[in-house]
Formats: sequence, structure tokens, C-alpha cells
Amino acid sequence: MANNRGTGPATSVSPVLSANEKGGTPESRTPFLMRPILTKAATEMTGRWPRRPSASVVDPDEAGEMEIEKTFRRTIAGLRRLPRRERPSAVQAAKDARILALRALRERRAYKRHAEYLLRKLKAEPAPR
Repeated sequence: MANNRGTGPATSVSPVLSANEKGGTPESRTPFLMRPILTKAATEMTGRWPRRPSASVVDPDEAGEMEIEKTFRRTIAGLRRLPRRERPSAVQAAKDARILALRALRERRAYKRHAEYLLRKLKAEPAPR
């Protein structure tokens, strides 16, 4: 089947049987990880890949988190341009910045919720006589 290296001409025919000879389709023999994830019905409904929700559908509270995550991913992707020895500290700085941004966002939400709670509480109390 296979030749020894450099001891003659290459084989003229591939030793692997073709799909017609095996009786199967090439897609049925592709490894699992190489097969498309989406079914045909899902592809017809949504196109090739699932679509992200539009900005009007996204909850305003989630928009801040999505923006922070997008910025973080862009930062990490840009770090490949740095010299190898500088990357670990830059990755750690990006992670720290992300954590601080998420904490600040949560804190703003907590203040907003507390203000709304106090406003509801003031509206619910009867007026003093």
C-alpha cells in the first residue's frame, strides 16, 4: 500500500476507499466536532448562525454588562500584539479593569434600586396630619 520513503514512485491511487465504495455519504463520516451545530430547520429560520438580540430587545440593565464584556474581549484580542513577556501583566490589568467596571455597575444599580425603594416607601406612607 504505502511506499518506503524515497524508494520509488508514489502510489497512483489513494489507499482509502471512496464514499461511493463504502456506501455512505462524506458528511456521515465527518468527525463530530466538524459537523455543523445547527440543524437544517434552525438554519432556515435564523440563517447560518444564531443572531444576537438587537439593541432594542436587550434590557437596558444588561446593556452595560454587554458593553463591559465587549470591551474586555477587544482588549484581550489586542494583547496578541504585545511582546510575549508583557502579556501576562496586561491580561491581569484587563481582568482587573473588567472586575472594577462590573463592580461599579452593580453599585450604581444598587443605589438606583435603593432610591426607587425609598421613593415607593414615601409614596405609600400616609401624609401626616
